[in-house]
Amino acid sequence: MGGEAKTCGEDAKLLHLQQVMDAGRLIHGAMDRVDTAMAETLGINRSDLRCLYHLIENEASTPGEIAAAVGLTSGSVTAMLDRLECQGLVVRIRRCTDRRSVAISLVPEQRVMVTGVMERKLSTILDHFASLDDAALARLAEALTPYAAIISSIADEMSPRAT
Repeated sequence: MGGEAKTCGEDAKLLHLQQVMDAGRLIHGAMDRVDTAMAETLGINRSDLRCLYHLIENEASTPGEIAAAVGLTSGSVTAMLDRLECQGLVVRIRRCTDRRSVAISLVPEQRVMVTGVMERKLSTILDHFASLDDAALARLAEALTPYAAIISSIADEMSPRAT
């Protein structure tokens, strides 16, 4: 008699784990479509959009910081920043302390526009979850936060740049 028979509880747990994985894929697919639509609205590509996301969260960043955040090589980041600068979305600022160092920032007017697009997306999500009570929201956050960390860890391990 090789293995133990699974209990109903184990079957239910496996079913719920599969549902979590399925929901994760659905979320990823939906966010992918939203990001594609946002990039198209802004007239940029997806890597450029990830750069703008980074610059919204990090006021002024070096090209190296952007490369690490977006997952591109320094050469690709230079080309991306050239495109975004030509479109009037970002500006390169030489640092006073070290003229060789450059900080990249969103142009203030563009920050307002990009943030507005992002806030509309966030508003729709918040409106949907507003009906949940605090305990349900806390459980959702407790579940999603480690899920995101696990997925991020897997991506880091799978990256060709992983050392």
